[in-house]
Amino acid sequence: MAFAPILAAVSTAVGALGAVYQGNAAAAQANAQADNAAMNARNARLQGNAQEETMRRRNALQMGNVRAAAVETGFDPNSGSLASLQVNNAQEMELDALTSRYSSNLDAISFDNEAATRRSQASAARKSGYLNAFGTLAQGAANYGSVSKITPNTPAPYYYP
Repeated sequence: MAFAPILAAVSTAVGALGAVYQGNAAAAQANAQADNAAMNARNARLQGNAQEETMRRRNALQMGNVRAAAVETGFDPNSGSLASLQVNNAQEMELDALTSRYSSNLDAISFDNEAATRRSQASAARKSGYLNAFGTLAQGAANYGSVSKITPNTPAPYYYP
C-alpha cells in the first residue's frame, strides 16, 4: 500500500506535536504556580511589615500608658527601678516586633524558593517536551525506513487469472 508511509509520517508528526504541546502545557502550569508563589512571597513581606509596624505602634501606646500611670501615682518614670523596668519592657517589645519581621521574611524566602523550583520545573518540562518530540521523530523516521522497505514504491503487478 502506498498509504502506509504517508500514514506513518502523519502519525509521527502528530506525536511530535503532541509531545511539544504537552511539554509546553506542563511548563505553563509550573510557571503559573511560580507566579503564585512569587505573589505569596511579596504578600508575606507586606503583611510582615504591616504587622511589625502595628506591633510597634501598639507597644508605644502601651509604654505611654505605663508612663502616664506612673506619673498619676506620683512616681518619676525616668528614674529608679521604674525606668529600668520600662527599658526592659521596651527591649522585649522591640524584640517581639523584630521576631515578627524575621518570621515573615522566612515565610517569604520559602515562597521565593518555591517559585524558583517551579520555574526550574517549567524549564525542564519544556525541554522534556522537545526531547520527546525529537525521539518521536527519530522513531518515526526509523519506522518509515522499515515500512518503505516492505512496501516498494512501485505497485505490484495485478495478475488476471
